[in-house]
Amino acid sequence: MHGQLVPLAPLASGSVFGLTFSGQGDGNERGRERRTGRRTEETDADHVAGQVLIVEDHMDTRHIYRAILAHGGFGVIEAADGQEAVRLARQQLPDIILMDINLPILNGWEATRLIKEDERTRAIPVVVISASASEESYRRAQSLGCEGYHTKPFSPLHVLAEVQRVLGFGEDS
Repeated sequence: MHGQLVPLAPLASGSVFGLTFSGQGDGNERGRERRTGRRTEETDADHVAGQVLIVEDHMDTRHIYRAILAHGGFGVIEAADGQEAVRLARQQLPDIILMDINLPILNGWEATRLIKEDERTRAIPVVVISASASEESYRRAQSLGCEGYHTKPFSPLHVLAEVQRVLGFGEDS
């Protein structure tokens, strides 16, 4: 069996490597990588821990969420506006969506409504992470079928914990 060991973490940020196997086997090895440490086996198409669509127009916030979720073994897709979120949800069918509300082009409420109305995407859990702490916003999220509502600032570790909670990690089987 042959393979390739490549660094996955940026320089000076810790030791994270990917190991890509190729050669004989069941034919599914191509493109698969097994990460060391807390990382999980993943392919380009799916992730063992799950795939998360982060919908957030602030790049710094997206990067923070991406880092903590990737460290937790999740694959991450990013959208900077609601229109892109709907397109990516339909195209990628993520396991969960973290949705900001105040977004350009199409706001998070409208994006969530379109996602929940589409037969292909309606079962994808949506968790709202918004700066608005109003009771009206909370009720609106519930009426759209969102699985969670959290106000910013929201700790990156809590983001990971919420994704794990909604996807059922740590529950007794």
